[in-house]
Amino acid sequence: MDRRVHNQGDIRAKAIVGMLLAASTAIIAGVYLHNRPAPEPVASTQPATATSPATAPRPAPPPDPPAVTWMDVVHRNNKSVATTQPLNFPVDLRDAARLIVADPVYLCPRGDLWVTRADAEPTPGIIKNAARQQVHVLREQVLFVQWNFTGGGASPVLVVREGDNLIRLDRNGREPIPFRRQYDWARAFTWLDKVLVPAGDGASVIDLHALTETHVPLPSSEASAADPSPIRIVLDPRGVLAWRVNGPAARFLDGKWSPLNDPAAWPPRVVELIPMLDGSVVQLLRAPRPAAGLDAAMQESIELASTSLALGIDASAAVDEPAILKLVGQLSDDDAKLRDAASAELSRYGPAIWSILSRERPRQPLEGQGRIDELLASQARPKLGRLSPVSDDLQTAGYLRDGGVVLYSSAGVEVGRGGNETRLEAPAWIAIRPGRSVRLLPPRLVADAQPGKTRFEAWGDEWIVNDDLSGPRRNMGNHLMPLINEDLRRFDTFQGIDARGRWLLRDTQTSETLVIDPFIADETPRLPVWSITVAEGATGWNDQDWPVQKSGGAWALAEDRWQVMKDDEPMRTYVIEDAPATTPAETVLLTEADGTTWFDGETHLRFRRGEVGTDYELPPEALGSGHATLIRAAGRLFLFNSPGRVLRFRETPGSSEPLKLEAVFTQGVPLTDEPARIWLDPAGRIVMAYGQNKLAIMFPEGRVPPSIAKMMPAEQE
Repeated sequence: MDRRVHNQGDIRAKAIVGMLLAASTAIIAGVYLHNRPAPEPVASTQPATATSPATAPRPAPPPDPPAVTWMDVVHRNNKSVATTQPLNFPVDLRDAARLIVADPVYLCPRGDLWVTRADAEPTPGIIKNAARQQVHVLREQVLFVQWNFTGGGASPVLVVREGDNLIRLDRNGREPIPFRRQYDWARAFTWLDKVLVPAGDGASVIDLHALTETHVPLPSSEASAADPSPIRIVLDPRGVLAWRVNGPAARFLDGKWSPLNDPAAWPPRVVELIPMLDGSVVQLLRAPRPAAGLDAAMQESIELASTSLALGIDASAAVDEPAILKLVGQLSDDDAKLRDAASAELSRYGPAIWSILSRERPRQPLEGQGRIDELLASQARPKLGRLSPVSDDLQTAGYLRDGGVVLYSSAGVEVGRGGNETRLEAPAWIAIRPGRSVRLLPPRLVADAQPGKTRFEAWGDEWIVNDDLSGPRRNMGNHLMPLINEDLRRFDTFQGIDARGRWLLRDTQTSETLVIDPFIADETPRLPVWSITVAEGATGWNDQDWPVQKSGGAWALAEDRWQVMKDDEPMRTYVIEDAPATTPAETVLLTEADGTTWFDGETHLRFRRGEVGTDYELPPEALGSGHATLIRAAGRLFLFNSPGRVLRFRETPGSSEPLKLEAVFTQGVPLTDEPARIWLDPAGRIVMAYGQNKLAIMFPEGRVPPSIAKMMPAEQE
């Protein structure tokens, strides 16, 4: 292509340039390239000596400094990230950077990230200062972190891998861990001053300070020995329950494990145990035979067993009667949410409160009596909280990282509504999580869920639904928001959310981690568009250049809200055009505050700064087909020269080309060749008014401010 740099100065300036060019052939034409590196020296035609500059070895570049901060990790894993410092305030998750980290990353219970890199600083210093940091870069691969909180502050105890061995690291040094099993550290958690962890053929309680282990075997049946079922561990009000799915169970209490092997009370086919607040436990057992029509992709059906009191807890000591009476009083509250919350909390107790409920029933209003009847119905028929399965087709749909489980029933469950009234929810997806009442998954989360194909994850109050077709999506209440694009779909295993709000997903094949970091904005070129149509109305702008919609009254879209316009405040709907130029080269597109003037926009972009003009020929994909508009926003140039398309350019001083085409945006851009106006409003948004009653609000920063996102329809948001 013909790209030229024209000097529009006077004859004296031309003469000076000619003298400079003649002065030395080593100067490259185009003085704006003076900051390029000097060319390599040309080798001599004579044999080079050992001291010849042509063959003298170059000094090795200095090594990178140790990786210390999160930004060090980001830049050494993502060379294209130009950001040098994290943002002071987080962006919306959809606008956050998607960062691939090849280094091992561990998310600890405190919400810290532990990143393994060979170029990290020595580990003792990292451990010493760990309480004051949220990201820790160290040389060892961290498997688990137990935090100790004492009068002297917080300090970590690390379990790290060293070859085939495990090492304990703390501020006092390192020591080998003398016991070895196939520990599932991803599901380990701290209880009191101990660590509970599934361990190969059973479950272990580990004391990292004394370096002792108490282990209980939970063997597989012969039929499943080749592919053992998972080990599950949950806390009960006094101790720990552990079991192998479809197998035996045990309890840890007073420093020792005790097998729960009474075949009458604890048959060796436990699927799930739900500890109740009064010390009882609800058993979900593998049914003797699968239910008719059971999906082959799911596990065998589950039967809900009677509530058991085999934990040996004094029920009277386990129940706080004043707290129960307060909840009973809330069953008749005027606030429906408070009534439902009280019912849900009371459903977490077993037989120990039945006598209290029976005694208090006659004293309650009808609403309270109906809800008490609903709770007491579990005496005759076991329930899952307030949910009553209508069939024996319960199946395990998946395990959650917090120790919970999701169950599925195609026949559904009956949900109490007070008294003898119930409603049927079918199919039913049921969440059982530690420390929470049993409840149905949110409707939006399960709208398209399929047994055996859909996976669920929970983190606090966040829910993520995942499948091979759509990838991981975050529950936003009224819709599901995709977390990653299709090209990142390999990161399909949710790991958690750290204390800074970073989301972690893992590629299990490569062990790489995708970190969605809201404190680093996504640098992928994007141009979100909010399309507004005013039915039976009009659109335009006011004297301050805010976009306006009018239907009866008129409202101007200010920086973060719609503002009512005064009756005498005019709304503009068209622009008085200047006399058109005779040629595109003479058409002024934009005049900037520093005096820079831009021209053409159809085949070239020409600009003049002072007395120097520059001509950039547009590449074929950027050639225009009509009247052009050029806007500078967010440090870039946005060119409208064809319907339904916006071109984004970046100036490249010192390069061989003055401009670089960075992106071509089409999604959401109006397909109109006669817009009433395209302009930059006071909030830095590009606005197009067209079709008499339509607006397109474009966000050149690449993200929609939260205040605006709240006003947008969910499908556009």
